Amino acid sequence: MNAPDPANASEVLVPEGAPPPPSFQSGRIRKWIVVSYWIVLALGIPFWWYTTSIQRLGLPRTRIQGLYELEETFKFPTDIILDTSGTSLDTDAYIGDLDVALRKGNVLNHTLNWKIHPLGMIFDRDGDHPKSANWQAEAGSEYHVKWSPSLPRPEVFERDLLISSPDEAPKGSASQANELAQLIEGLLVPSSADAYKLRVVQYAPRYRLAFSLLNEDASAGGGIMGWDVERAIERYLQPTLHQLGVLHNFTIESQVQFHAPLAFDPESLVSPKEGYVVDEDQMKIFVNSAEWTLASGTSNDRVLHFIIFVPAATHRPLRVVSPGGGLSRTNAFVIPQWGSIIVHNPKTVVDGATPQSYLGASSLADHFALFDTQLRALLGVQPLSAGVVSVPSPHTMGPISQWQMDALLRHRVIENVHGSIDTVNSIVKLVDRIEGMPVGDSVKSDVECTLNALEEVQEISRTGGSLAAMLQASAKASVHSSKAFFNPDMVAMLYFPAEHKYAVYAPLFAPVTIPLVITAIQELRSWLKNRQLGRSKVE
Repeated sequence: MNAPDPANASEVLVPEGAPPPPSFQSGRIRKWIVVSYWIVLALGIPFWWYTTSIQRLGLPRTRIQGLYELEETFKFPTDIILDTSGTSLDTDAYIGDLDVALRKGNVLNHTLNWKIHPLGMIFDRDGDHPKSANWQAEAGSEYHVKWSPSLPRPEVFERDLLISSPDEAPKGSASQANELAQLIEGLLVPSSADAYKLRVVQYAPRYRLAFSLLNEDASAGGGIMGWDVERAIERYLQPTLHQLGVLHNFTIESQVQFHAPLAFDPESLVSPKEGYVVDEDQMKIFVNSAEWTLASGTSNDRVLHFIIFVPAATHRPLRVVSPGGGLSRTNAFVIPQWGSIIVHNPKTVVDGATPQSYLGASSLADHFALFDTQLRALLGVQPLSAGVVSVPSPHTMGPISQWQMDALLRHRVIENVHGSIDTVNSIVKLVDRIEGMPVGDSVKSDVECTLNALEEVQEISRTGGSLAAMLQASAKASVHSSKAFFNPDMVAMLYFPAEHKYAVYAPLFAPVTIPLVITAIQELRSWLKNRQLGRSKVE
């Protein structure tokens, strides 16, 4: 048997006549194998660090901090022009009384930067220089109040408010000024009840309007096989859609389904012959999402649904219970921020008559007139103040008065501005709270575009620009702030924090690293031991 070499004590002893050991069992080769693993690991670490590093660009924090001031000071410039000609009012005294009355309105003063002027003299906002009588402010900033004799109720025509002449009242009456102030405030900044806020859908530049004719069970007979939806939309909805085109782009789609069962059994009134009812609790589960296909899903646009539901012959007549407890006159109900449903009971067939199986445009008149009202409610159009009548104008060509349109535009601008500011501030808070939150070029660019759009809104407001221009800029800010907040890299980090990263890397690197470390320690000990033996031999 060969004696081991003291200089290479890690060599394996081989009995005489046995085959030589594999080359990798040689101490020197084994050392190089371990070193090669560590070299590969050392070369791979920079590459791994580069590919997994997080880009974290700086955000324009100074400009973002300035948004707080914008949110507090942002107002719409508004001029109220009083035409007291033909009345016995003392114009200057009446303007003073009206000014005092309007300043009591917190909502009006918080939203509008308003001024009252007599007809024929409008002062520049940046100074005391009067403008000419024929000067016209940008759309949505100038409103006229006129007195007309023998007018039973207040009327609005374009941006004019016509009220009854106050000749029978004392000159400069403070009580009349208070009544007019309440009327103006209700028209310029309508109050929003909680039910209104819950019903109105969030602003979006694009909407899809999905019209569906759903038969609960057409196979049982008495179903509606078709409808003239295109002509009905053109007749009864097109004027409203044309007016609201300033705020939104609409895409319309329609469908007919012949089997759309309910998820519950309607309750009968006294007996099935008298009909069935849908109560308030059943309205919440009326939409059977599991079996109804209501939208095509071809885009990410927000969808508003308008459904005509035809109950099966065994569930007719099907009536809707109103919130007061009685039967609904319209036999319809609105689902907040979702859409509207009308229950259509086909007329009872007289012996020998042909059952109705098609709804023409004239048959859809009542239904689509109701859809028109509900569409305006869902999109935030508030009704005029009680007792105010809207006089049609050849310039508007629709059911929405100019006062209502301006109030809606202001509401949507405020919604977009405040929403964009809140979103940008949320991004900053997330970046500060999560150290590993990436901030790439796309996020930074979207934040900067949001800030530019908000500053544009402020500039348009300062210079008395149009409400439509302010809406366009505020919508741009809303879109870019949402894109930045929902950036895929940022969203992924919210659901994959640093603790999860370590939980993934530990099972991956531990099985590889531990054997390498242990082997390196063993080889280091063997090398030190061999070195000691070599020194002992020399001595």
